[in-house]
Amino acid sequence: MIDDKVPFFDHDNTYVYAIDGKKVMLRKEQWDQPVFIRPGARDVTLGFEKGAHMLFAKVRLDVTASTSYNAVSACKTRFFGEFEYCDFWIVDATTGKAVTEVSRGEPTDRRHPLDL
Repeated sequence: MIDDKVPFFDHDNTYVYAIDGKKVMLRKEQWDQPVFIRPGARDVTLGFEKGAHMLFAKVRLDVTASTSYNAVSACKTRFFGEFEYCDFWIVDATTGKAVTEVSRGEPTDRRHPLDL
C-alpha cells in the first residue's frame, strides 16, 4: 500500500529502463516515448532520476494485447532532498488501476541497476 502522506514527485522522472533484462531507455529525451511490449509475463525494470539521485526497481507485469500502461512512482525524501526510497508500480492507462505489485527502489550511485 502506498502511503499518501509521503511527498510525490512528478512522474516525468519515472521511466521504463529495461524489459526482461534488455535496456530500452538510455537517454532522458526518450522517457516520454511509448515502449511496445509483447503480450505475456514480463519483468520490467523501472527507474527514477532527479538530479544525481537514481533509484531502480523491478516489477512483474502480465501484458495484455491492446492495453496501455503507465509507470508511476511515489518517493520519500529526507532533509535537503536526499531520497530515502521510491515505490514503483504500473497502472492501466485507461482505468488508472494498479496492475502490478508495488516494488521499492533504494537509492544508488550507479547509472544502471546491477540486477536487470
